[in-house]
Amino acid sequence: MDGDVTLPLPDACVMVFSRRIFDALLARHGGGTAGCSGLTSRLELGRIGDGESCASVVLGSYGAPAAVMALEMAIELGSRRIIVLGSAGSLEDRRWGDAILVDRALRGEGTSDHYLAPAADTTASPELIESLRRAGRDAGLDLPTGTVWTTDALFRETADSIAAARRLGATCVDMEAAALYAAGRALGVEVAALLFVTDVVDTGWRPLRKSEGVGDVPAPLLLTAAAAAMNEGARRGRGG
Repeated sequence: MDGDVTLPLPDACVMVFSRRIFDALLARHGGGTAGCSGLTSRLELGRIGDGESCASVVLGSYGAPAAVMALEMAIELGSRRIIVLGSAGSLEDRRWGDAILVDRALRGEGTSDHYLAPAADTTASPELIESLRRAGRDAGLDLPTGTVWTTDALFRETADSIAAARRLGATCVDMEAAALYAAGRALGVEVAALLFVTDVVDTGWRPLRKSEGVGDVPAPLLLTAAAAAMNEGARRGRGG
């Protein structure tokens, strides 16, 4: 471990998968950075907030196996309430930056089967979903909940598989949420994801033109994720 983030990490954590989003969180909500060497890669860490209202920021990697490795390392270093801020492809017509508060994830990847018995889906922490909803309201957002289809195969999001996911209730697709939810449940920690739309994959692939944002994410969502995590840190500090 090197840098100026001390251990153990705060109980609350924001996990992101983009360096630009990681840097934007630290620039807006200020704090130190550090790195921790893992088995296959280096985990980049940051800290936001102060006092009891503080949280760590973890820079994970895209894809279920890499994301869960980052989650396991963060848990080992002290994280217990993990808010995931990531991107998704929409399975219906949406605009860039539209938010989905993911309360349910379809298990279309393989990593989750190493943590839970095989099943169609897994779910988020209800407490963190509510914390994100409250933080969203404070930022002027009414965050809709939805189901994500998590897949390992970026180039195998076929028309048939998309149709099957939609029949099961999915409105968007990502590569991490189901695995993170399964691992969190198995390891006894809370996980919830706030995703924002970057492209549409309903009848083909349609990248969306990015509108104004901060570090490749809409500014209100950056604020929401940070505020929810720092509020969770304060709740933990009060014994909640």
